[in-house]
Formats: sequence, structure tokens, C-alpha cells
Amino acid sequence: MASSAAARWGLIVFVIGILLLLGVFFLSYRMFGFAAGQLVGSETTPVGSLKPISHLIFTSLMKLGFLIVMGYMASLIAGKGLALLKASREEAKK
Repeated sequence: MASSAAARWGLIVFVIGILLLLGVFFLSYRMFGFAAGQLVGSETTPVGSLKPISHLIFTSLMKLGFLIVMGYMASLIAGKGLALLKASREEAKK
């Protein structure tokens, strides 16, 4: 009985990790689409209303860093779910 409960928890944790990864990919798609739109739109914007390019680069790099950390954490969560699922399956074989 304990191994089936562990298997269910492993599957739940794995699914949560995968959902977090999908969320990170969605956020990165939106972020890079928005940054590209700003760069394209800057061609027709008056010069006085433009932010410096260093500000755009800095904020994009900060967001990219956060996305990398979130993606890494989500993959760790998914990996822990798989490890729990595998351990419960090996315990059930014994």
C-alpha cells in the first residue's frame, strides 16, 4: 500500500514539475515576443520618448536570468517526482 501511495505522489510531483516547465516556456515566449515588439516599434517612435537600449538589455538579461532559475527549479521538481516514482516501482518489485 505504501508503494502505491508513493507512486501516486511521485506522479503528482512529476506532473507539477512539467506544468511549471510549461509555464516557464510560456513566460519566455511572451517575454521575448514583447522585447522583439519593442525593438520593432522603436523604428517609428520619436527619439525623445525612447528608453536607452542599455535599459532594455539590462531588463531582458534580468528576466532571462529569472527564467533560467525558474526552469532549473521546475526541472528539479520533475526529476524528484520521477525519482520517487522509480523508487516506489523498485520497492514494489521486492
